[in-house]
Amino acid sequence: MSKNLCPNSKSCPVFAGKGETGDTPLALYRNVFCYRGVNGWGNCKTYIINQKDLKEVNDRKEKLKTIDNPGG
Repeated sequence: MSKNLCPNSKSCPVFAGKGETGDTPLALYRNVFCYRGVNGWGNCKTYIINQKDLKEVNDRKEKLKTIDNPGG
């Protein structure tokens, strides 16, 4: 996988052509967001939502570790 390709591309409906890109052709949308590296990903709503969800999951895992093992 290219280092500039979004890490969510395999599961992204927009990248797969199943999501909404408005009047923007899919190839252009992919070039602006999916293949642009962090600069493009940071402007993509799907990427931002996935990152937020991932952070929430990781935060929950850390809280559970603390509850399961309060002494460390």
